[in-house]
Formats: sequence, C-alpha cells, structure tokens
Amino acid sequence: MGIRLAVAALLLTGPAWPAVAEGLPRYDVSGHCGRVAVVAGKARSPEMREACERREQEAHAILTQTWPTLSPAAQGRCLWAAHAYDRTYATLHDCVRLELEAMERRRRWGS
Repeated sequence: MGIRLAVAALLLTGPAWPAVAEGLPRYDVSGHCGRVAVVAGKARSPEMREACERREQEAHAILTQTWPTLSPAAQGRCLWAAHAYDRTYATLHDCVRLELEAMERRRRWGS
C-alpha cells in the first residue's frame, strides 16, 4: 500500500525537476565534456573535450534567448528530457528547438 501511495503522490505532484521560474538549469559542462573526452580515448581526448565545451557554450547562448519564449509546460517537458538523458545544454537546446518548431506549426496550421 505504501508504494501505491508514493506513486500516486508523484503522479499528482509531477517530477521533481528544478522550478521553471528559476530560468535555465545549471549543468556540469566540464564534468560532462570530461567524460566525453575519456570515451573518445587518449588520441582524440583534447579535441573532443574542446568540441564538446564549444557546443555546450553555443547551446547555452542560444537558450538564454529562446528559453523565456517557451510556455511553462514546454519548459517542463524539456527539463524532463534533458534530466532524463544527459543533463546538457545541447540536449536542452534540441528539445527547445523542437518545441519552438511545433509551436510554429500549430500557429501556421491553426491547431
């Protein structure tokens, strides 16, 4: 019975992600890109880390402009996706881009 109550409480309150009003989440870019570099192996490690950090910086810069334009519901969906996958700005940006494209399609097609 205790498990059912916990699941019901989670469904009623939603996932425990950072509050949307807080703005962009803070992700550990250095840690993530360090792990990417390790997976790449010694020969490519420095260039992979640099490319990863550059992509994260670019994604963060774009997000500072696009994030406020999303509805709280869309922000919540993107936070969930990024937290469930790898907690990176690149993933968050990909989700935001898809949300904005969907918003544009709905606006254009009137649905």
